[in-house]
Amino acid sequence: MTNSNYETPALQEFKGFVSFLKNLWGILAGITVIFPLSNVLAKVIPLKKWAGDAGTGAFYVLSPTLVSVVATLCALFIILWMFINRSDLNKKNARLNQRKALRCFLFGILCLIGYLVLYYLVSGYEIYWSLFNWTGDDPRRIIGDFILLVLFCGFFALVTRAFVLLGMIEFFARKKKHQN
Repeated sequence: MTNSNYETPALQEFKGFVSFLKNLWGILAGITVIFPLSNVLAKVIPLKKWAGDAGTGAFYVLSPTLVSVVATLCALFIILWMFINRSDLNKKNARLNQRKALRCFLFGILCLIGYLVLYYLVSGYEIYWSLFNWTGDDPRRIIGDFILLVLFCGFFALVTRAFVLLGMIEFFARKKKHQN
């Protein structure tokens, strides 16, 4: 007979990590997860469906809500992936992990810049699509949607990874201090 109150060490550690996420690093990681969905409301990063030659919006097929949901799922996946691979974080690798976090943050910013540049190129239909000689209803325009999706999700996934990596470094350093 098993005891239903018994928790595996991984479950106990996960509960401790979730409670840790309530502090500063957790708030920063949480913002990167919630931001893609809240962006639909706040409209901080442009994310509109193409509405003809008026120059508004860049997404031809994909809806802004779908793009935001995919970005949020990617950010949540990154958090769980990093928690599962938490054994890779140790004091010996602290500097290396800090550099990884910085690289992720910088690449995330580059993804955002790439997204914004491509978004404004695509939304100015006459400028961008005329280079390829594609008409307004050309199905090949979905290629632009997927490139924008990858850049948008890349920004949130990489920034989430950066903040969670820093948070986990701090979390496991505190945990080891309490164990010693």
